[in-house]
Order: sequence, then structure tokens, then C-alpha cells
Amino acid sequence: MYTDDMPTKKQSANWFIAATHSTLALSIPLFLSFLIGILFTTFNVSDSIQLYVIILTYFIFTYLGVIYSAQYVNKTYVISDAGKIVNLSTAYIFVFDVIFFGLGSSSALSDWYLYLSANGGLLGMTIVVSKTVIAAIIILIFYFASKKYIRVG
Repeated sequence: MYTDDMPTKKQSANWFIAATHSTLALSIPLFLSFLIGILFTTFNVSDSIQLYVIILTYFIFTYLGVIYSAQYVNKTYVISDAGKIVNLSTAYIFVFDVIFFGLGSSSALSDWYLYLSANGGLLGMTIVVSKTVIAAIIILIFYFASKKYIRVG
């Protein structure tokens, strides 16, 4: 039964709901990882420990960000086809990861240069492969968590 004080869900296009979900889900791990990075810098934690902890916590925060975002989207929007929302938002995440981990990275050109150069080929290849694997794991976490938590309704 509907009453005046009950919030109504918004009717929006699938692309908009997917954009909201992907933006909110990714902003949480980015922000929390940034805070952890500040803490590491403040307490002078070694670089290798920082790298492993940031990567691991980013995966965990991505999952938690998807849960939070899915709860928000499920509560706020009328979702008629959860599969389309999940697929669109995953495509948005894929594009973001290509830009963030590949082309938009400040060290992307130097990574590719190291990969192609004779002297640093192995180091550059390791960096490129590592970034690709990390991006793929983020996309998979996002996709499967979204598929689990985005609901029709």
C-alpha cells in the first residue's frame, strides 16, 4: 500500500542507472585506497608493502563498493532488466580501466617504451602484464558482484 511518506523509485534509462552504479561503485575504492595511501605515506611504510596492500584492499573495496552502489540503485531506481544494467555498467568499468590502467596512466608511455626497448623489455612487459591482470580482476569482481546484487524491481 502506498502512502505519501514512502519514497518513490525513479524511472530512468538503463544507461543512466548503469552509469550511476559504475561511478558510485568505483568512487568508493578509489577514495578509500587514496586514504590508505596517505596513511602509508604518513607512517613511512615500505613501497613493496604499500603496493601489495593497496592492490589487495582495492579488490576488497571494489566488492564493497558494488554492494553499496547496488543497494543505492535498487532502492532509488526502477530496474526492469538487471542484466542490461550489469552489462552496461561493466562496459563502463572496462572503458574506465583501459583509460586508467592503460592510456591515462602517467607512466603508460614509459611502460610501453620499456616493453619495446631492448634493455628493459622484461621489466616493461612485467609492468604491462601486471596492470592488465589487475584491471581484469577488477572487472571480474565488479561484474560478478553486480550480477549478484543488482535486482529487478
